Amino acid sequence: MLFVGCAEAELKEFGPHYRTQYSVVFFSQIQDELEQPKEKIKQLLKQRGPPEAGEVLYEEQVLHFEAARKWEERYVVVRGNYLTPFFQTFVKGVPPRHKLLPTGGTVLTTEEKYMAMVDKCFPVSETNNVNEKFAPPIIGMPGQFPVYLRLPYRRDYYFCFRQDARQAEFLSILSDCIRHQNQDFLKKKTVEVQAFLKAIHLYRQEKGSYDSWKMLIGSDVRVLANLVMEELLPSLEKDMLPHLKARKTERKRVWFATVEAAYFLVQECLFKGMSALKEECRKAAHQQEVLIRSDMDQILNSRTYLEGKLRASVLEPAEKFCSEGVQPYLASVLEELMGPISSGFQDARLLSDSQMDQLCQDFQEGGVTNELKQVQTSSPLLINSPQYDYDSSLVRKRIFHEALVGITLPHIKKTLAPTYKTELQGLKQLVYADYSNFVHVHNIYEGILLQILNKEVIKVVEEAARLKKHNLFTDTRDLLSQSSCSSLFSTPFIPSNPARMLGFHGQLQTQPETPTFIQTPPETQPEAEVTAQPASPLQGNGLVVGGGAQG
Repeated sequence: MLFVGCAEAELKEFGPHYRTQYSVVFFSQIQDELEQPKEKIKQLLKQRGPPEAGEVLYEEQVLHFEAARKWEERYVVVRGNYLTPFFQTFVKGVPPRHKLLPTGGTVLTTEEKYMAMVDKCFPVSETNNVNEKFAPPIIGMPGQFPVYLRLPYRRDYYFCFRQDARQAEFLSILSDCIRHQNQDFLKKKTVEVQAFLKAIHLYRQEKGSYDSWKMLIGSDVRVLANLVMEELLPSLEKDMLPHLKARKTERKRVWFATVEAAYFLVQECLFKGMSALKEECRKAAHQQEVLIRSDMDQILNSRTYLEGKLRASVLEPAEKFCSEGVQPYLASVLEELMGPISSGFQDARLLSDSQMDQLCQDFQEGGVTNELKQVQTSSPLLINSPQYDYDSSLVRKRIFHEALVGITLPHIKKTLAPTYKTELQGLKQLVYADYSNFVHVHNIYEGILLQILNKEVIKVVEEAARLKKHNLFTDTRDLLSQSSCSSLFSTPFIPSNPARMLGFHGQLQTQPETPTFIQTPPETQPEAEVTAQPASPLQGNGLVVGGGAQG
């Protein structure tokens, strides 16, 4: 079959890249294990760990538009794994009726925006004045507040709610699910995932694609399936659409149903192939481990020798191009990034403040409660808090750095590729054959380019911090200069709302010592492009102030 054949061919081309990167990453992990770990700059405020897989984050009756084109009530339960099963009834032990995997989804709340996106995804551009009812009809919808979930290569989902608040709550958890399903797998530090990420980048570069890819989301199988579908759709469109003789709405339904069927076939084929490929690499790595541990110094010397040869050839031209074609634009790009990102952090802080105000008002009649005590002890850390300011600066600087590298490094690689492609092939011969699995010339070459770019990016970010733009700090001394050591841990509590003071007055005779840490969720990566309302930064009375790498 055409779809399966395309998937098998793609995996056959991708396999050598994955095998190479698996050995390189496996070697690097053993090297890290044997070497002294590098000290990392830590945030002051403690981060809350991810929820347990079985922890219930959301459960509610929702109205779902079924395949039979009628609305049915379904019981939705979202747990800590961020899957979204639909149950017909809430009875323990009954399997779910559907399991929604919202990877790559876009959430919309109006029919007009949803239909515009559907039309954009449909390969034939047709305009007429007929009101095509591809989406559920507004007339007869049992609630005033619809939710449209548009999924790439899969059928869409439709929900509606009778109350605005319930819609907002569902939008929040659905946005969380999309973000986690998009990124959680790719955040893993396992050999399999890190090897896959590097392999897919090199594989796409080999095909001439250097820019960031919006479909790099979900599991390794889904990413490869997305790659296959991008290449498959033009031929499918050419072979199929001319033979579809029906109204536009029916043509859309047939087209999207065919695309979904193809996507599932491709995924099934790739799942089997990737499972076999990973098992093959695991066995090979197990056999290589003895050689790696016994010859670590010789392998590192071989890599150092190759890096020296590469630097002699690459360094001067790459630095010249970076200083002339990239560095002059970094400051202006950073300026564009700083405003909206810093504004988002400030909005999160203000939202936390307002929700604490509301919480105090809600509880001031109920006496001293655990919730009120928690708010009282957390508030000093959030009102004019040096800890938050420092962590905010630290995380924003990391975001700015990663964004600048992500924007400019593909341009550098693409520009220099024609110059060094042949030379890189020749340098492979300099690696001792027994160590060629662990020393890869393209990895070293890209590492050199990244080092050159990093120096320029660090300069421009630190210059912004030196100028105190958007309250950025240069280092921990900036934090200490704003507050004495004692004030770091006992900031006076100044409520923004008088009701908050009333909530505490007369109820808490003694103010407990301000804790050093507050709980904060780990979700700090840039969210996927979702048009729904973002998840509330307040979860478990914690405030998002940033996080590490994807995880």
